[in-house]
Amino acid sequence: MRKLCPNCEELLKPTSNPEVGECSGCGWSGHYWRAAREPALPTDTPKMSYVSIDIETTGLDPETCQTLEIGAVFDNWTLPLDKLPRFHCYVVHKQIVGQPFALALNADILRKLANPQKTEDFLPPSEVADAMATWLGRCGWDVSKVVTPAGKNFASFDRQFLKRLPNFENKVRYTTARSTQQCSFGSVSMRNCRTARRATSGPGWTRRLPTPPWKTPWPWCNSCARASSV
Repeated sequence: MRKLCPNCEELLKPTSNPEVGECSGCGWSGHYWRAAREPALPTDTPKMSYVSIDIETTGLDPETCQTLEIGAVFDNWTLPLDKLPRFHCYVVHKQIVGQPFALALNADILRKLANPQKTEDFLPPSEVADAMATWLGRCGWDVSKVVTPAGKNFASFDRQFLKRLPNFENKVRYTTARSTQQCSFGSVSMRNCRTARRATSGPGWTRRLPTPPWKTPWPWCNSCARASSV
């Protein structure tokens, strides 16, 4: 069982001391017994594939603010967390408009957008939908069906920004019901699964720490989980 950093959830790297691991993400080091355990795949594969989505924006108002960065992870429950296919892009706007607190928070992203590289990670708004749909197709998603999105406040926040990108909801069709989903493996009603952002904990929930491309605590359905509780 591999161990994860208790702060940022990166996989720990071994050190000269066999009982101590070190995180290359945030620099944390400590004994393995203090670290989190990586969740195991369920014994029986659930039927529900899903995509976990997170975005960074120039503010809170989707009418006046813009999407700066998009990250996504596709999970069909057949691969360990660090092997899941991932999508990432910066959204290159001709002009940036937003709220001061968000612009300050995302200063590193803005510096990258000030000098965008000619790679697939830097896309104008008009190309984001095609890029994500193509990526989902490579992951095995059937474009004739909707994909289940997972993420904290996806319906009320992320979706409101994403649907304003040109043709996004024509190219990427996803369920738009409230974020509470029925876990297809167990009987616990859960907001998200393995790589979904942490929602408010409640009955039937255990906090676990997978390794997403962004660093927040995440939930785990007790019916799907096989790893010990953190």
